[in-house]
Amino acid sequence: MADYDSDSSGGDNDIETNVLLGYASKEPTIDHVSQLGGHPTWLDAQTCPDGSLAKCKVCNGFLSLLLQLYADVPERFPGHERRLYIWACKLKACRRKSGSIRGFRSVRYTASAAFNAVKPALAEPVVTEPASAKPTVNLGETLFGVKSPVDAQTNPFALSKQPQGVDSNPFARLPTQVSSSVQRPSDTNSLSETFAQKA
Repeated sequence: MADYDSDSSGGDNDIETNVLLGYASKEPTIDHVSQLGGHPTWLDAQTCPDGSLAKCKVCNGFLSLLLQLYADVPERFPGHERRLYIWACKLKACRRKSGSIRGFRSVRYTASAAFNAVKPALAEPVVTEPASAKPTVNLGETLFGVKSPVDAQTNPFALSKQPQGVDSNPFARLPTQVSSSVQRPSDTNSLSETFAQKA
């Protein structure tokens, strides 16, 4: 039997990414917008989207709200209030067909909120430090332990390394050079003996 459990995950295999994974909870949270199922709450109640957006493209029936998510990203989009809506058809005949699940984003832009978010950033003096040159990591060399015969910084498809020159076209005909020192094939009469005569 193996000395490891294939279903367990080792602590040294953890990789950090920018993806956030959310789980539904029964306890109330501070987020009052995100919900599973139910009825959508729109950013602007006076201008709701057209009902045709929530229709199944397979059976033409209305889709059910699967998820409504508060999706603000103030670091990248200051002043933008964003919500994501995921809709799905309940009918079994529509499952796994194109158009049975639909998603869209609702955005409301507030210029004053964007200005207030940008204003403190403008007040701070911008200090730029010179970027330290990080050595590039050759992934193939790291994984397999073999040095590449080609420099990692060079483009193998670049035309500058071609033998004809920097600006050459690899599909162009080679220039014909006419020289006076070109030797003409000699006459067969000058040969001492042919292969047919030797046989």
